[in-house]
Amino acid sequence: MFESIAIYSGSIERFFGNSWITSEETHSHLYKLWSSFKAEAVSGIGGMTMNERLYWFGLFERFDSASEAEQQVIYAKLCANT
Repeated sequence: MFESIAIYSGSIERFFGNSWITSEETHSHLYKLWSSFKAEAVSGIGGMTMNERLYWFGLFERFDSASEAEQQVIYAKLCANT
């Protein structure tokens, strides 16, 4: 399962810092896609409740059918364990 959203986001940022993308045009295009996704899906969750985050990421059914331990993992990964 994914790392917490903040850590996952940082990992993606480091991914774009590596030189594996040889074309500047391709790098720019991919980074714009990432930035757009991050702004829409990741950065905007700060004021959301747990239920809103579950809905936003399509995890309601998974959360409801998970064991208590698995629910805690999902909860933590959505940065909702504070």
